[in-house]
Amino acid sequence: MQQDKNECEEEGPSGEHCHKQVLEYSQRLASSVTRVVKDGRVCVTLGGDHSTAIGTITGVAQANTDHQVHMSANHIAYIGLRDVDNAEQQFLDKLNILAFGMSDVDKLGLCTVIKRCLEHLKPSATRPLHLSFDIDSLDPYEAPSTGTPVRGGLNLREGLLITEAVRETGHLTAIDLVEVNPQLGDSKDADHTAQAARLILLGALHGHRGT
Repeated sequence: MQQDKNECEEEGPSGEHCHKQVLEYSQRLASSVTRVVKDGRVCVTLGGDHSTAIGTITGVAQANTDHQVHMSANHIAYIGLRDVDNAEQQFLDKLNILAFGMSDVDKLGLCTVIKRCLEHLKPSATRPLHLSFDIDSLDPYEAPSTGTPVRGGLNLREGLLITEAVRETGHLTAIDLVEVNPQLGDSKDADHTAQAARLILLGALHGHRGT
């Protein structure tokens, strides 16, 4: 039986996902983000994966039409990459995207990496920052309930240092916190991951390192 490509179905050989549903949800999310940002608030979005950014980045751009905010490869910086496959690395290289792996963090020091990222991004009133924080950038010891746990990640203090540095620019507009999945692992894992996520958000919003 031939299925309509617009129907939500399991990923098949073609690699197609739920295009219609993703588009619909992204449009709704973009509208919500636009309202929050236009109100002068930092918009926090909890998402399942990075497809969330389709809606959130669109929403931020729509809220800043006076500044003509555009998204390009030059406006992206990655910190803490690991387990990058060949195709992903080729994509980063082709577009010349600034990316620091965990080996770079170890060699250069996190403060240097953060400084280089901010110098590259040049945040300002007309260049607002959008922070997309993947919880699996943290080591599985810090956040076990996530879909792609890879050892050797950031510790919680390092994650907080990144979010606090972004906050201190004064130009943080939106935060996506993604890949938190309490259905993975036991209840202790889920609680541990949720607590890490909560602290990351507190760091980004308030510079707070409480419990």
